[in-house]
Amino acid sequence: MSQTRKSVEPYQTLRMFYEELGDKDKLLGFSILCAIMSPNDVEEWIRLAELSLEWNDLSMAVTCYGRAIRCEPNNLDYMWTRSNLYEQMGETKKLIEQLGNILNGLKPDDGELYFHVARKLTQVLHDDHQIEKATDVMWNAFVKHDAWINVEDINFLLELLMKRRFYAKGVKVLCDNCGISFEPSLLSAHPEDSQDFLNGLKQSRQCVVPNGAPIDLTVKLIVCLIHLDCPHLTEELIGPLLEESPEAMGDLYLDVAEAFMEMSMYSKATPLIATLTTTEKYNLGAVWLRYGECLGLLGRLDEAVDAYFRVIDLAPSHLQARLALSGLLQQLGRSEEALSILNQDDEDGDSQLEPQLLLQRCNLLYSHQIWDEFIRVSKLLHSMHINWPANPSQIGEYNYSVKSHRFRALIKSKDDEDLGFSDNGVSVGELWNHYQKFCQTLFDLKRFEELETASKVSITSNVFARDENIVKECDFLRLLSCYFNRNSIDAYTFVKKEICKDVNNNRLWNLFGHIVSTMQDLRHNRFCLRLMAKHQDHLALELLNGHNALIVGSYKHALGEYMAVFKVRPEDALVNLCVGLVFTHMTCQKFSGKKHSLAIQACAFLDRYVALRGEGQETYYNLGRAMHQLGLLYAAEHYYLKEIGRAHV
Repeated sequence: MSQTRKSVEPYQTLRMFYEELGDKDKLLGFSILCAIMSPNDVEEWIRLAELSLEWNDLSMAVTCYGRAIRCEPNNLDYMWTRSNLYEQMGETKKLIEQLGNILNGLKPDDGELYFHVARKLTQVLHDDHQIEKATDVMWNAFVKHDAWINVEDINFLLELLMKRRFYAKGVKVLCDNCGISFEPSLLSAHPEDSQDFLNGLKQSRQCVVPNGAPIDLTVKLIVCLIHLDCPHLTEELIGPLLEESPEAMGDLYLDVAEAFMEMSMYSKATPLIATLTTTEKYNLGAVWLRYGECLGLLGRLDEAVDAYFRVIDLAPSHLQARLALSGLLQQLGRSEEALSILNQDDEDGDSQLEPQLLLQRCNLLYSHQIWDEFIRVSKLLHSMHINWPANPSQIGEYNYSVKSHRFRALIKSKDDEDLGFSDNGVSVGELWNHYQKFCQTLFDLKRFEELETASKVSITSNVFARDENIVKECDFLRLLSCYFNRNSIDAYTFVKKEICKDVNNNRLWNLFGHIVSTMQDLRHNRFCLRLMAKHQDHLALELLNGHNALIVGSYKHALGEYMAVFKVRPEDALVNLCVGLVFTHMTCQKFSGKKHSLAIQACAFLDRYVALRGEGQETYYNLGRAMHQLGLLYAAEHYYLKEIGRAHV
């Protein structure tokens, strides 16, 4: 070894010695060296792969078989062994790739082996939910080597085609491989995916199935014909199925019945399902559910109700059955029963609540105007995504500058256990629509305190937080609820935030004025002044600052703000009235100079106000009040009399 370092023979000799001595560690090490030093020696790689399998080292064995395949690319035995190793390791993707390589390497006359590999590859693809690829593999096997097709292959291919809704191809496979024919024969000249093929199928009067044909293939033929809208061809084919025991062949009965239901042929599906309900094996909730669906769609409501009650007896927590039964009872006018079916043991701490049942129950309560129960169940429904406070007084502790997750922790009751909800939830749209209906109901009932609570806790909803439009709607709803509940402090906080977001929204400014008029403090003065620094040409802000200055007696400041608005909108009656009132107050001040000039200017602007606004009770009363304040009592009397319609002009 020291003289000929690149020679593999000494390493092979040492490997033999260690193998005879039973030293497995040294044997494996020298086997690896021998394989690496002879990269093109297939036997070395295979020997190392077998040794790796003895050590249960599947990854090493796969690598060794891969090197062996490089040396002999056409050796299918190595490929097949490697695919088996991939299967043991759970490497589905690599297994599919390896089996595909085997198929590509087969010769045209290897039909039996081709089908053997194709079956395994199709099964792997099917288990991996790659239905399209699985169908293509099996279809190619049918086309290339039809001499090796058996009944199991036909059955498997039909299942794949039916999952992909290729029913015409399924009929074609049965005609080509099972001796099934149609009279008159109008199909052979057309490809199975053409409209002519379908037209020929519909024009056929009879489907002929050879004697001894497997019943499962016959059933698949019936299902394909039903989906191709050829039910007239299935009437004779169903006879052999009905001769079979429903206890043993119930799954085939159910396949045909479900095909009829998918094509809305409920009258044909009902007898088949009714037969299954009499058996012991298929007397199940799922079968009774199908039976109830058929009866309900056929208008046999009383029988459908009995079927759904049977489903609930067999499966008390079945969601779909409860919803359907509630709807049927509602149609029959049995409203109390419809509501009782939707009841859940929420008061008893049931660990699983069904949101869809709660939503349906809310809709029924709303339609029957049972408001107290509607509100209670609505709160329970929205507790799946909203944390309701244990005590409404906790809402008052909310600091509006904190984050929503801190608010969740604030209103979370310490001794309140979370209600569990099942995964069968309702959509965000359904929750939002019901939440709006819930809030509208509270508003119509004038339960403004509850409306305020419901609107404020919506901030804790992770469901609503995902939609920006819903978040905006919730913010505005909180504002309105505080306003209607006469909570001017919180309403002011909310409207202030909304105005900062959209300073040019006239509706918000009008609402701001309403809220400020009910407040007992003057915090809004500082807010308007600060906002004015950012938006210096904003008319609404200038007008509000003028009002605030007028109220506190800062008449010169008020006059400056009003005149800034007057320059932009000189024809606005309100602005002229405000300017006239400022001059009136300045005239009445004790230490003001040039009172005559101020009074004249006040009268001038008040006259403009009357001209712009028009004569009427409002303008006469305002002029009378101004003259009264100026001490011109005769003029004040004149306008007061005109306001009440008794003036002598």
